[in-house]
Amino acid sequence: HRELRKRATLAGFFETVHFIFDDKKVVEKWGMSCVDEKKDLINPITSELDTLRVSLLPHLVASAQRNVNNSFKKIPLFEVGVIYNKDREESRSMAFVWSGATQDEHITNQGKPPVITFETMAQKVSMIFGMVDFEPIENDVPLYLHPYRSAHIVLNGEIIGVMGQLDSDFQEGYDLPVTFVCEVDLEKVTT
Repeated sequence: HRELRKRATLAGFFETVHFIFDDKKVVEKWGMSCVDEKKDLINPITSELDTLRVSLLPHLVASAQRNVNNSFKKIPLFEVGVIYNKDREESRSMAFVWSGATQDEHITNQGKPPVITFETMAQKVSMIFGMVDFEPIENDVPLYLHPYRSAHIVLNGEIIGVMGQLDSDFQEGYDLPVTFVCEVDLEKVTT
């Protein structure tokens, strides 16, 4: 995973680290399955960290929101970490968020850098994972993704993750500019 981290930083992302705990209400808002109640935390640290995370994306998007609140216009973040399924089985995941501009303000872009697009995000993901394909998500587009600007990431004929623009309700809810996210199952990736 060290090689993937290096490729991510070369593609312009900054690494972040978050707790493995999450807020059950946030997980449900994202339309994700929580850890089964019988296997959930018995004595959570706080009421906001009352379950184990099932995705890296909610924390990354919240970090992007904090960066926007601090007046950053270009926010490229990634994280590698453990996530849990409903049966509390762990796996490794790598997730990305790119919010806002693709470049810093500069004289060459006349102080108006372009914003992130599907194509730009797809190029960045390809820089990290190699020759991947992007296939439209036919059914069951995740609740947090825009239905027409999202895709499965396919490597060697196997779906390894999803990528797409945050749904407009999520962008507005987090007070974000145009934001693209991606999450990849590292169990299905070899470098």
